[in-house]
Amino acid sequence: MSKGSKQRPTNHKKFSDSWERIFAKEEFETQCRELYGDSMPSTKALKDTVRKELIQLGRITESEQL
Repeated sequence: MSKGSKQRPTNHKKFSDSWERIFAKEEFETQCRELYGDSMPSTKALKDTVRKELIQLGRITESEQL
């Protein structure tokens, strides 16, 4: 066996919980519903809103695409 071919020990519960925390779609939707209530914007409107916020925060320039 070569160096690095053996899998490192993994805490599967911690890995799973972290994965859900980072990538959980439901949490994102919950946050959006809290922010917008029942008047959730369409996907395009949401993309435009996010883009405007990122420009305002200086994270992207107006010429950059999402």
